[in-house]
Order: sequence, then C-alpha cells, then structure tokens
Amino acid sequence: MSDTYQQYKDRMNVFMPWIISFLAAVPGIALIILGNELTWKTAVDWNLYPELLAWQSFGLDFALWVAVLTFTRLLFFIYNYLDETTRIWLYPVLQFAKYSGILLITDVSTVGLTLIISQVFVEWIPYVIYRCGGDRTVFKEQIFRIFILLLLAFSAVVLRQDSTVILTAQFVVILLWYFARSLSQAKELFRNAHLIWE
Repeated sequence: MSDTYQQYKDRMNVFMPWIISFLAAVPGIALIILGNELTWKTAVDWNLYPELLAWQSFGLDFALWVAVLTFTRLLFFIYNYLDETTRIWLYPVLQFAKYSGILLITDVSTVGLTLIISQVFVEWIPYVIYRCGGDRTVFKEQIFRIFILLLLAFSAVVLRQDSTVILTAQFVVILLWYFARSLSQAKELFRNAHLIWE
C-alpha cells in the first residue's frame, strides 16, 4: 500500500459507504419501479403510486440491490488478495458486477446492454496494458469505447436482422455523448496519423 494510504487509513469509515448506499437505494429503486410502470397518461393518476410502490415489490428490489452490493464487495475483497497476474482475469468480472447490478432490478434495452459491455471493456483493456508493463497513456480509451459500442450494436442489428435496435433516440444520445468525450483524443489521433512510405 502507498504511504498516502498508510497516512489516512485510520480516518476511513468502512460503514459510511454502506449507509449512503442504502439511503440512496430507496429513492433510486422507487424511481425505477415507477419508471417501469408509469406512462405519460398514467403518471397523473396518483392512486397508482401506492400500489406500484407496494412493500413486496419494493422490498424484493431492495433485497436484490443489497445482494448486488454485497457480491460486488466480496469480489473486491477477493481481488485485493489475489496476485497481480491473476487479477487481470477477475478485473472484467469485477467491472461487470459494478456496472450491471442494475439488470437485476430493471429491464434494459439492447443499446443499454451494449453500453454496459463497452464500459467493461474500456475499463479492462487499459488495466491489462498496465499490468503487463505497457504504457496505457498511449491507448485512446474514449475512441476504443466508440468502436466497442458500434461493434456490439451493429452485431445486434445483424443478429436480430432489425435495424430499429440503433434507430432510437437513446442510441443517438449515447453515441453523441461518446463522440463528445472522444473529441480531444480523436484530434490527437488524426494529428499524428501519417502514411509510411518506406
């Protein structure tokens, strides 16, 4: 561990993140339940809200979310005690647990799933480069994120033989967000691009 960790380790409160997670889960799960069930027409029907937020539904989702947090924390614990080479292969599982826990309490679209998977790869590849002794600063992770997203999205289009997977406002917004994030790296990439004649 670094000197900074040793200096501040006694100040860390291991229970506070759990308390905050539980408190934040309450409105988060309520919004997910309401978002899954309500439409523009039914949103003004206040009689639906108590029924939608019934204890059974909310309690089950809350229990699933606590299970996700506990499982992810257990993975982190195992990861921290593994040797550095083996960590490379647990790292994507750890990242998937971190990003995909939401799948247990709500449905996501194909585009949403490709977003999660592309995020896992973008976290994993620089880590592999780092652990294998390479220079991860050379790797353009924002551009790589676009490639993975497009590769997965177009694979879904071909597999389903349905282009409506990517013909959504959701996909356009995600793509624009990714392009905005990759702008500086794309400029650098194009600036350095040249032909090799010899």
